[in-house]
Amino acid sequence: MREAAFLKQLSKQPEDVATVLVYADWLEDHGAADRAEFLRLQQQVLQMRHRQKGFSETSRRLLRLGRKLAPDWLAVVSRPRLSGTCWSGVDSDDGRGVWRYLPDGVLNYTYNGDVYQNGTWRQVGTCVLMEMNRHYADYEGFVGGDWLRGTARNVDEHRWRWKAQLTTDPALCDPTDAPDTTVYDGHLRR
Repeated sequence: MREAAFLKQLSKQPEDVATVLVYADWLEDHGAADRAEFLRLQQQVLQMRHRQKGFSETSRRLLRLGRKLAPDWLAVVSRPRLSGTCWSGVDSDDGRGVWRYLPDGVLNYTYNGDVYQNGTWRQVGTCVLMEMNRHYADYEGFVGGDWLRGTARNVDEHRWRWKAQLTTDPALCDPTDAPDTTVYDGHLRR
């Protein structure tokens, strides 16, 4: 089997764990031990929960490894698929947010009642990296089950924690009727 066939299968069947593990073996056999390790480590993290011992350390190790890999490859193999999902939550500054991960790395979000589309997101395994308003604020979070938890910082070096739960509530997930959506173009990808 060729690599393109593995990637095609994973694009069509994102939850096909058997193909992920066979692909990891294939990668290792073909001299791509770093990508094989990434896939195996990602599968390990996907079986964990946020409060489980080792979750944070393993997730950070996955992120460090993933930062060295090609973004196009990561877009196909990163799990769980965040594109098209919606997450609702709070932060340690008592802010309320909804994050909508649109295709092509576009971030649409609501924060304390205002709707914005002035950010980007990128997935590296079970980690999501977000920037808002041209890096005014940068977020890093890790998926554990139906929860995303992480930290953020802004240009003033203020730091906070945040958490969000996966939701399918149409009132939260579809902001198209929001007349006050602020949209900025020309974001730089991280």
